[in-house]
Amino acid sequence: MNGEWHGPRCNALASQVLMSLNTPNPYASPDFTDKEVRSAPGHEVLSPAIIIQQRVLAVLLIVHGSLMLIVGFLLTGMAVMLPPLVAADMKRQGNVPPGMENMTLFMAITYGVMAACGILPGALQIYAGIRNLWLKGHTLGLVALGVAGVLSVGTCYCLPTGLAMLIYGLIIYLHQSTLAAFRLAKEGHSYKDILDAATHGRPLSKPPVPHHFAQ
Repeated sequence: MNGEWHGPRCNALASQVLMSLNTPNPYASPDFTDKEVRSAPGHEVLSPAIIIQQRVLAVLLIVHGSLMLIVGFLLTGMAVMLPPLVAADMKRQGNVPPGMENMTLFMAITYGVMAACGILPGALQIYAGIRNLWLKGHTLGLVALGVAGVLSVGTCYCLPTGLAMLIYGLIIYLHQSTLAAFRLAKEGHSYKDILDAATHGRPLSKPPVPHHFAQ
């Protein structure tokens, strides 16, 4: 009996144990973690999830910039129309306090500054978002996020969304995969080719001569 366990029967049992250890568990949960893939041997390490989020953030820049432009134009209308209306209403009621001219001027300046805090960063965000859609203008995107996050305080309207986009944008735009994707795009690779390389690990072919817009 002891000889049987130390002979072929023992070897067969050991082989079955090793095979069971090497066989994947069909009941195990699938791995949904984001795995970074090298675009080619010795090339950049790219994360498809980060690259997709970068394009989503570019779209959010355009949307948020458009909303800031709308707020800025509304505040411009208030800066132009509200002070004269207030002054005319007080004159009509015969109750014109001293220094009324200074108060209307202060109102016009206040609303004008608030309007500028919406129009200027809004236009910058729209332009940066359009560029960032095609992995162009990485520094411009960072500036648009930072400027909007700071100047949105002046609108008293876009501050929460501006700060949220600033924090989210810095996480995405300073990620290694985003920096690598912008470098590859500057070399002439398209967004689709970069995303395919990140998703499937395909080597990137030699890009065409980059257009002056990519500089």
